[in-house]
Amino acid sequence: MSGLKLAAFSIATLIILTGCVNKTDPAKSNSPIAQREGVTCINEFKALQSLSPGDFAVYQSQFTQLTNAYDVYRKNNGAINKDSEEILNIELQSKLKMICARVKGAVFKNMDERSQEINKI
Repeated sequence: MSGLKLAAFSIATLIILTGCVNKTDPAKSNSPIAQREGVTCINEFKALQSLSPGDFAVYQSQFTQLTNAYDVYRKNNGAINKDSEEILNIELQSKLKMICARVKGAVFKNMDERSQEINKI
């Protein structure tokens, strides 16, 4: 599996799984809005690979770290107290949203720079 496919698969898995283990509001786990946001994040991340390889590498590393943290959470699910599980789950979801926002910002910045170049014509 290529690096991009592996990263996209990891992100998709992380998005799906963190949504599925949401203990605070189970209704949010199957939310079409949350699913659409996840697909948008993955698509923008894929686009970033060709738009800005440097930014792509940074966010790929962040997604990998987050996926590794989720693996620890998943492997210890049930072995730790519910409060600790909930805190880690909330942190994972928060970081996922933050990285997706960074990806979105990087894509927007890149498109804005391209737009500025076109305006100079």
